[in-house]
Amino acid sequence: MLSDTDKEIVHLLSEHRVVTTQQFHKLVGIPERTVSYRLERLRSLGIAGKSSIYVERGRSAFHWWPTRLADSYHRGEPVPRSGERDEPNQLFLRHAAGLTGIYGAVVQLCESSGLAIHSWLREIEAKEEFLERSRPMAIVPDVTLVLGIRSILPVVVASTERSGCGGSRCCCRSGRTARSPAFERVFR
Repeated sequence: MLSDTDKEIVHLLSEHRVVTTQQFHKLVGIPERTVSYRLERLRSLGIAGKSSIYVERGRSAFHWWPTRLADSYHRGEPVPRSGERDEPNQLFLRHAAGLTGIYGAVVQLCESSGLAIHSWLREIEAKEEFLERSRPMAIVPDVTLVLGIRSILPVVVASTERSGCGGSRCCCRSGRTARSPAFERVFR
C-alpha cells in the first residue's frame, strides 16, 4: 500500500516524466535521504525506473522516471499488457529533468511573490493547432505555463519549444491580450 507521500511522488513522476532525487526533495519537502529510500522502495515495486547520466567528473544525480505501472496507477487505468518501456536515453533524461527544474523554480517564485500556477501543460496537452494558408499546422511546445495573481487574473502565458534545428524559442504573452488555445482551455 502506498502512503500519501508515495502517491505524491508517483504523481510528480508521472506529471513531469523525469525528476532527480534533489528535485523531489525540494518539491515534496521531505529530507533527501527519505526521498531516496521511498524512491528505491517504489523502484523495487516496479513503479519507478532509475538512471544516472554520464558526467565527465564527479557523480550525477539519479534521474527517476515512471514505469507503465506508475502511469496507469496515476491515471486510474488498468496496467497495459505490453512490456516495460526501455530506459530513456541520456538526452531525454537531461532535457526532461531541466523542465522539472524550471517547474521547481516557478513554484518557489510563486510562493515568494503571491503568484499562482494556473496551468502547467506538457507536450501534447499544450499542443496548439492553427491554419497557415489553409493548411493545418501545430506547435507542440515542451511546456506551456499560465501564471496569475490570486487565481483571478492571468498575467503570463509562456511556452518553450525546442525546434529540430537545435534552436529554441520562448513565447510570452501577458494580460488580457494573451489568447492562445492553451490560454483558452484554462480560462473558459
